[in-house]
Amino acid sequence: MSKQDTANVLMQEEIEDIWYLLEVCYQAKETKGMTVCLELLDSSYHCPETLLKQTTKSKNIELINKIIEEPEYTSEINLTLAKKVLLKLEGAKIKGVTAKEPILESEVALTKTFDQPPSLRVCLFQLSESNDLERVTFLLQTITRFPKDEFDKLKKSGITQKVIKVLQKYCNGDYEFDQEITKLGSFQYCLIQSLISLSGSFKDFDELLEGDVFGMLGQIVEEGLIYIYDKSVNSWMEWNNKLPSFVDQALRFFELGVHIDCVKYYDSMNKVYIALIDRIKGLTPQEVNINKIYKTLFYNKSIDIIESIDEPQKNLKAISPSLYNAFKKLKELIVKLDAMKEYAETHKEKYDKLFGALIKKEVFDFTENKENSFTNFK
Repeated sequence: MSKQDTANVLMQEEIEDIWYLLEVCYQAKETKGMTVCLELLDSSYHCPETLLKQTTKSKNIELINKIIEEPEYTSEINLTLAKKVLLKLEGAKIKGVTAKEPILESEVALTKTFDQPPSLRVCLFQLSESNDLERVTFLLQTITRFPKDEFDKLKKSGITQKVIKVLQKYCNGDYEFDQEITKLGSFQYCLIQSLISLSGSFKDFDELLEGDVFGMLGQIVEEGLIYIYDKSVNSWMEWNNKLPSFVDQALRFFELGVHIDCVKYYDSMNKVYIALIDRIKGLTPQEVNINKIYKTLFYNKSIDIIESIDEPQKNLKAISPSLYNAFKKLKELIVKLDAMKEYAETHKEKYDKLFGALIKKEVFDFTENKENSFTNFK
């Protein structure tokens, strides 16, 4: 349960373990244990709504309803948390709602309407072959709605390679440039949601890394940073713009690569992070008239905020909190990545010799059949 103290997104197997522990704690009337489990399930940072829906089974919904309906067996805080988790799951598998009806974490802006694909095969074909970015966005949104059993079928049918192809086509310019759907972050948001959903185990995550997903996603994040800066300085951020959420979740996705078994990707990951930091630095002027920016945002009304700020990082925070937070997070990722590499180079060989068998069986076992396999995914 140490995940509560980390900044990582939980993996599917970990969420399943939390549901199991919640049931054990409920039966044992262990309220403190229930609180920890419910807080993790309620956390939008550790447990994104889309991922929670895909890992939730009918018996889990029944358990939450029991906690709510029998308040005498739990605490007030657990009752509140259980209601919040149930609300988070609204539309997934609750009270007769079918598997294809759940609502995505936040509906994205689409100007067109599309029919649901008649089958998984058609969905996969359209995803990889369509050059209509809005249709592709709709399909990415559709696959993240599938519950776990149907999503597992998608994995076996090659959904990972299809999503990688979408990334390749976008980075190669096969879709039209400067579309409204990218300026609003709708495509990017659905893309990162699907990548998080596809990272249910280390085997799945490694397949994405082998497909250079980090490199291509880095390009898309860089584009998103430019859009955010432009909107922050020259206009305003629309209420339904998903770019800040996309960047935030993409950086969480990047953090999954800070693990000893990903050290072979160190150079490519480090290159992506440095490029993004350089991009943010390049966007931020050494001296900026914040007063002018705020006048632009408020339709040239005379609002005296501050004349100028000389310190680049303060400039950045004043212009866009999203860019400032991304800058800090990227610097943290580089530090963690360097620490991971140093550990791999100086300690792992010696540690393997001493505890090789233990490591293979208990610590770094990422096989699909290993329970709690992502316990140490940091």
